[in-house]
Amino acid sequence: MDMGSGYTPPFLLVAPRKIRVNYDTPTRLCNILGVGRQLAQAIVLIRENTGNLLPHTLEAIIGRPLTFGDMTELDFSTNPALFREALGYGDGAEHVGTCWGGWNGAVNRK
Repeated sequence: MDMGSGYTPPFLLVAPRKIRVNYDTPTRLCNILGVGRQLAQAIVLIRENTGNLLPHTLEAIIGRPLTFGDMTELDFSTNPALFREALGYGDGAEHVGTCWGGWNGAVNRK
């Protein structure tokens, strides 16, 4: 049997995608050691109500310190949409022109 005559696909080293703590779904957050479905859903709810999570915040939520191994798998990049949600602005579109006491862009004339 000739083992060298068949096609061998090239070996590609593909780094696994990091878990994006401030973006990913509960399903993806379940890949964090010790995080099950309910805790993952709680993480999403907390971040939507308080804004972006930092490592020490995630540690408090999951009840354990993050290891070096955890930190190599986690991405705490800032999600700008969470700022608007935490402040009660949704996507911000419904508040355009209504800041500063309800100013709507109209000029008051006598």
